Amino acid sequence: FSRAQGTHDCPPQYWVDGVKTWNLNIDDIVPQDVEGIEIYSGASTVPPQFNTKEGTTICGVILIWTRVPGT
Repeated sequence: FSRAQGTHDCPPQYWVDGVKTWNLNIDDIVPQDVEGIEIYSGASTVPPQFNTKEGTTICGVILIWTRVPGT
């Protein structure tokens, strides 16, 4: 999920269990551990708690929620 914003690459921000991740390799997330995924396409749709000053959310945000072990 990366799209061009003008002539620049525009990757989304990733958050896992409410924590912003840097340089996430999505292949490191085990599909069976995922409880849910939320995708926001731009800054105006991102919930305020995930709209941070570190980096821009203009390219969107992907929230990944993992399962609690044993559930």
